[in-house]
Amino acid sequence: MKFLNMNIIKTKFLAGRAALGAAVVGAGILALASVSALMGCLNPASIDEYDPLKPVLSGQSVGNYAKTPDGTTATVTFTSDKTGIYWLAVCPVDTPTPKSGSALAITTYKPPAINARGSVKAGMGTKVNITGLVKGTSYKAHVTVQAHDGTNKYSAVWSSTAFTVTRVTYTILSSSSFSQLLNGITSDVSFSPKSPWEEGTNVTATVKFNNKATERGTFTIALGSDDVSLVQETGNAHPVVGVGETLDEVTYAFTMPANDIDIALTFTFEKAYVANLSTGGYMGAANAATATLYFTSDKAGTYYMVVYPSMPLKTPEYGEQIENAYSYSGIDASYIRAYVTSSATANNPTMVNVTGLVNGTAYIAYVTVKNEAGYSDVLEIRFTLSYSSASIITYDAHYAGVWPLRVLWRREG
Repeated sequence: MKFLNMNIIKTKFLAGRAALGAAVVGAGILALASVSALMGCLNPASIDEYDPLKPVLSGQSVGNYAKTPDGTTATVTFTSDKTGIYWLAVCPVDTPTPKSGSALAITTYKPPAINARGSVKAGMGTKVNITGLVKGTSYKAHVTVQAHDGTNKYSAVWSSTAFTVTRVTYTILSSSSFSQLLNGITSDVSFSPKSPWEEGTNVTATVKFNNKATERGTFTIALGSDDVSLVQETGNAHPVVGVGETLDEVTYAFTMPANDIDIALTFTFEKAYVANLSTGGYMGAANAATATLYFTSDKAGTYYMVVYPSMPLKTPEYGEQIENAYSYSGIDASYIRAYVTSSATANNPTMVNVTGLVNGTAYIAYVTVKNEAGYSDVLEIRFTLSYSSASIITYDAHYAGVWPLRVLWRREG
């Protein structure tokens, strides 16, 4: 007969019980882990957030920030299934997201963040207008609701996607008049800064031109609108150009109102024609050294008159020679007895007092009128200064010392 060692049996028993206990404990931990994973699927935020007594938010959104009158407003919308108090913060995107409703409620975010608080009713949509945001800053909105049903529990925090507030912008409704072709020159209008614009933006409009004029004349340039006041800043709005010349740009300034605007370009051209002179002559003598002459032009402009003694060696034949009589090549300035220039009106007699003459001496006066189209034909007025008879002299060739008016040169065409 064999005897058992009781110490060995006791040791094996204890080891077996420990192994069984470990197996039971391990199974329990595995079961808890499975429950935890399931709870995490039900509420991804955290196990702590899952609570059927907490308010639940729905219909959350942020709107009205794309275009606002002042560029500082956004509207946060949400609905709570429980009556209570909402806590809202609109923060720059780099601000840490609140981890819980209670954390959001007790935190005061500093500018440029905006904090808000108010009451909500169960099942009713709530809209909160947030003002004071910074234009161009990227934000996120964070919302929680604290129930007022005795539990005082907070909903899970809802956080929006990033959004940026901007101001309302306006533009030009029509620009069909900006590009025009007139007398060989094309127009175009550009704006700085470029459209669209916010209300109150100071804008410069520049009217530019390309190519060259095919005829001589006067352009009219005007940029106008019934919706906004445009002020011309630079350039000539009524330039005179010759053949082969172009136009310099003209700029206008305006301040953008709170509405779209219509702007129209007025671009016109009036062909220039040279003046025709007629019915000129000698009126009489104001004194022993002054003769009064006259002529009539059908166009306004600047007249130039040069007076020589009778029968000079060489006389001017073109308007440019008269204007530049003292320096023009081929004209002997030493024979000039008087030179007068001033303005002439259209279709009215222009009176000219010629001084520095000698009483009883015969003279020849040459006159031309210059306008934007060029020089008129050159007219010749022959007269003898006679102070003793200062009455008006008619243009009869039979009167002694009085010669009729003659056209020396006439433009062809």
